[in-house]
Amino acid sequence: MQAEPEKHDNGAQPIPVMQLFILALVSLAGAHTLYQVKRWGGLTYGGIRPSLSALEAEGLLLRSSPKGPLGKKNLYVSSKGRSVLKERWSWGLKLAADEDLETVLRMAWVAQLMDEAAAQDFLRDATEQQNRRQETLARIFEGRVTAAQGKVASYQMLRSELDRARRAAEIKFLRWASAELQRANESEQEREAKRNA
Repeated sequence: MQAEPEKHDNGAQPIPVMQLFILALVSLAGAHTLYQVKRWGGLTYGGIRPSLSALEAEGLLLRSSPKGPLGKKNLYVSSKGRSVLKERWSWGLKLAADEDLETVLRMAWVAQLMDEAAAQDFLRDATEQQNRRQETLARIFEGRVTAAQGKVASYQMLRSELDRARRAAEIKFLRWASAELQRANESEQEREAKRNA
């Protein structure tokens, strides 16, 4: 049985990270076609179709009437969609921190557009959670590999090492991204202080 999603005081449910990402791409980054959403977000049509359908069903994302000889429809975020993005984007911080790296990066980008300090904190938290996850997986796999016998053990050992190396690289990348956001934020604050001086 699936757990019920956490609800906000007003009864609203969290928006999945992919949906937040698409809303931000259209509303804040200016992606107005399905091709732009796909291209700018590094996504596939099949991967975004369920999220687009859900956003449209909720009235958060709308399509224009067909235009031109190919009948292209532009995407735009409704006022309800802009409200939802503004009010619920921070829920994605809780949803994404322990997910795969792509989900973490999508949420970090949304957070950076909404609140740079929150983006930095999120990346630090995600790094810590990914590190804890790696340690847990290493303990689990280590126990299984040492207990395994025969030819399967060598595959499990290789797989375990691959998982460890990938997680270590992801953690290193998240630390770098967090530091880069911090530097960018500090540089912007310094430029602003010089302008105001």
